[in-house]
Amino acid sequence: MVASVRFLLTNDDDGHWFLVPTHMEAQFVQWAVSGGELDQPEGVVPVNGHPSIVTFAAPELRGQTVPASLTPSPLERAMHSVWLHGHWRFLTSKMTTDEREAAADAVQRYGRILDAQSGGDVGTTDDADIRWWRS
Repeated sequence: MVASVRFLLTNDDDGHWFLVPTHMEAQFVQWAVSGGELDQPEGVVPVNGHPSIVTFAAPELRGQTVPASLTPSPLERAMHSVWLHGHWRFLTSKMTTDEREAAADAVQRYGRILDAQSGGDVGTTDDADIRWWRS
């Protein structure tokens, strides 16, 4: 499984914006404070323009809850629909364990969005039921 790199959107003291891999934040700060005396860290992407040109697929806000109004992905909606209306155990029995875990994660993410939007537990799923292969 390939891990995806997370980036943060930040700026230097001169107001230039950059996308910085989160694992390189300390190096970026050292570079920015140096005023360009150090080489720009590899993997840092200058945003040539206003930060509004940057788009996000799955934003995370440090120390904050992501607003429930974010639209769930088509996969999350589809897997939640199969969980509710389909033959979940049969479908997931045809998947690898990694695929099962990803499908269950998608169901639970969408369930949390539904819970937050409704103020209740309409999307809550029991982990033992949704991840039947673990028992």
